[in-house]
Amino acid sequence: MDKDIGYLTGLIDSEGCLCFRNDKGRLRGLIKIAMKDTRPLKFAAEIIRQIVGKKPKLSYCKSNDSYSIAVSGKNAIIRLLQRIRKHLVTKQEEAWLLLHGLRFNDPEVVDLLKWTKRNPEPSRIAEGAETRRGALSDYETGWLAGMIDGDGFVGTHPPEIKLELSHRRGVNYYTSLIERLCSDYKCHVRTRHFKNPKWRDVCVTRTRKRSVIDRIVEATYSHLLEKRERALGAAVANRHKERVQKS
Repeated sequence: MDKDIGYLTGLIDSEGCLCFRNDKGRLRGLIKIAMKDTRPLKFAAEIIRQIVGKKPKLSYCKSNDSYSIAVSGKNAIIRLLQRIRKHLVTKQEEAWLLLHGLRFNDPEVVDLLKWTKRNPEPSRIAEGAETRRGALSDYETGWLAGMIDGDGFVGTHPPEIKLELSHRRGVNYYTSLIERLCSDYKCHVRTRHFKNPKWRDVCVTRTRKRSVIDRIVEATYSHLLEKRERALGAAVANRHKERVQKS
């Protein structure tokens, strides 16, 4: 179950949205995950059902050709956040504000939540995650799979695994997990700057070393859904390269 919870939080960190709406003076919350592939969403919906007792429905949005699941209702959201909030990385502050707003019906947190979304670089580090050492826990492996399924890119020609995020903490946490998987490997993170001031800078980390890709695929393959075939293709391409070089 820890790996499942990790996958759900990784998916929410990458593709999730936590928001409020004001309904006649009462705050209503919403947790939504949207993406084009239905497999991660169906799996996430089943995990949510085990936590809150009700399975969210899969919806289709014609305007952007994507699917989504959503959790609404005060009790369901509170129960879900109580279970996953401490494990979230990029959405941890938003989760805390949503939980506080629903519990106390505090309208001030709506503006705070909007500010947090515009300024996604809080000073508090989640659970000291970047300084941990040793083998990955089931939760951390699940989070890694969820993040790759959500915001990751897996290429086969050449084999590579890449992550792009506008949230520096998410990239730092991701790279710390990769470096713990492969103790002799150091991830490099570069920043892409955009001329349009409305676009946030994006942190990019790319892995092309064959042994590292194999370790990532081995650790996450059982929980990868959207990127599973490409991850397997990258591992196979690695082995083919090695055979060619040896011959």
